[in-house]
Amino acid sequence: MPDIETITAWINANLILSLGVSVFLGVVFLTLAVTGIVSREKVIRRRALQPFVVGNSDVLSDRKALGHDNAMSVAKTLSRVTAHFKATDGKELNELRKKLRAAGFFDSQALGTFYASRIILGIGLPLAMLIIIPVIASEASYTETLLIITVCAGLGFFLPKAFLDNRINSAAKQHRNGFPDFLDLMVVSTEAGISVEAAIDRVGQEMTHSYPKLAAQLYILNLELRAGKSFPDALEAFADNITIEEAKSFATLIQQSQELGSSLVDALRVYSDEMRDKRLSRAEEKAHALPALLVIPLGMFIFPVMLVVTMLPVLVRINKAFF
Repeated sequence: MPDIETITAWINANLILSLGVSVFLGVVFLTLAVTGIVSREKVIRRRALQPFVVGNSDVLSDRKALGHDNAMSVAKTLSRVTAHFKATDGKELNELRKKLRAAGFFDSQALGTFYASRIILGIGLPLAMLIIIPVIASEASYTETLLIITVCAGLGFFLPKAFLDNRINSAAKQHRNGFPDFLDLMVVSTEAGISVEAAIDRVGQEMTHSYPKLAAQLYILNLELRAGKSFPDALEAFADNITIEEAKSFATLIQQSQELGSSLVDALRVYSDEMRDKRLSRAEEKAHALPALLVIPLGMFIFPVMLVVTMLPVLVRINKAFF
């Protein structure tokens, strides 16, 4: 008959195994969900290159391409599971939805997946460290273990937000760099007699390869217009998704030109010149800041090497002469 120590060891071994399996499954489900939602941006980019054709085959292919597969099923499951953990403040939810759209997550399940990622990482990382610490640091005290687990829980909870903020900043940088080119193409299109709505559609297709994130936002704007959303409201939503001042000014410019009946081509040309000047100014600022940024690597890596190369022969001769 097994003794108490054997039973305790068996329970502890199975407990560690169950924790490991739970962490593994949580990471797998989270990876599938995030993969399914991130792929939506690539699909939007691909669809922006194609003409808008309504047909049964197109609808079926789009529905298949837009994630009606296993990954999106996982995302929907996670969204339902985390529905009770979402913030109840409507303003907070709207702000988070805006951030997700600005980061390129257009799927309706993105909000649930974001909360699921925080829950899974906030619980999974501490559990993983609880399994790893006895293996790699068996002499760690209770206080040290508790501190490491607490830090991992905080990291797991805030990593999704940091990832989202990084995506927003990266997208905003691309939007800001590509906006002058967008305005130049808008000027060319409107001068050719194309309407503003058609010009936005055409320019979005042209910019898919050069500025894919901006092209995806333009494609969403075009879809909202086709769905019947008013042009001012669609432009306002576009400016909120882009999260740069240039887009808000562009929306205001279009609305004022239409309301006042002024020449849209002239207004776009002036605004395009202004945006190009701003982009050149930003490039000049980075160029002027480069010498200051080079001081640290030069002082830490280049100058010591040059000093050693210069002084080493002298030190060798002194050593031979006096010692």
